[in-house]
Amino acid sequence: MFRKRVIGLILATDMAKHVSDLSQLKRLLSDMGIKDGNNIDKLTNSEDEAHLFQNQQLVLENCLHSCDVSIPCRDFELVHDWTYLLFEEFFQQGDLEKEKGLPISMLCDRTTTNVAKSQPGFIGFVSMPLFTNLVHIMPAL
Repeated sequence: MFRKRVIGLILATDMAKHVSDLSQLKRLLSDMGIKDGNNIDKLTNSEDEAHLFQNQQLVLENCLHSCDVSIPCRDFELVHDWTYLLFEEFFQQGDLEKEKGLPISMLCDRTTTNVAKSQPGFIGFVSMPLFTNLVHIMPAL
């Protein structure tokens, strides 16, 4: 179980899983009637160990993923510095793709990507929806 838990947590950091993981979290919250901190005990009260593990895993994975996408929640200077460090990594990937004659991945072309204009989309599509759902489990968030 430990190995399965850790592998799932590592995979949860993959942005390619964001939409499906968020959909699963939304479904779990809806199915269990979890809202604004109410009914969260349903996440830990289950006689079915497999079901309990699955629910806990989903919450843990989304919590870990929220750490990855939490940079917009920080002070502006920190957000600015980390965002540009991240984009430099993206641009290096794009440079390698270009050098090898491969299509350049989204946000990885340093000649066409506008970092500042990409941020509202990231916040609106990734960070806010995730935090908006996690706050039902952890209202203080």
